[in-house]
Amino acid sequence: MRMVRVVRRVDATPHAQPAGHAAAHARGMETEALMSRQKQKGTAFETAVTRWLQWALDDKTIHRESLHGSRDRGDIGGVIIDGEPVTIEAKSHRRMELAEWMREAETEAGNADGILPVVVHKRSGVGIQSREGVGSQWVTMTLETFARILNHCVELGPEDGGCDDGV
Repeated sequence: MRMVRVVRRVDATPHAQPAGHAAAHARGMETEALMSRQKQKGTAFETAVTRWLQWALDDKTIHRESLHGSRDRGDIGGVIIDGEPVTIEAKSHRRMELAEWMREAETEAGNADGILPVVVHKRSGVGIQSREGVGSQWVTMTLETFARILNHCVELGPEDGGCDDGV
């Protein structure tokens, strides 16, 4: 009589993962940590800009806005010029994407019924640990927005209705 020996392969782990799972999981954790660091960096920048504006304008009603999904109204609220809300989008990125950021600020200004969208963005190499550093960050806006601010929201030309014409 011939004996047949049956050998069954048993994995060392009860629930074997697909090949590369550990590496993918580690990458996922790295991405999560990176996203967390980026979010912290953005929050710190928004907070620094908010506090600087509160100081510069002597106005403690200036605040960080809460998220409203597709109805966001900017990152910083409570800034008013001649009765018009200024929509401030704050960005702390290495790579400048001004066109995208301005579109976002313009959309959020519409959500806030405002016509003065601006982007405050982190200036490379200039820290935000001091008042001087925060005050040295960049601000981007359209020429029309700049003219409206300079003109105290009064008509820009003979045909313009000023700040309340819904431009």
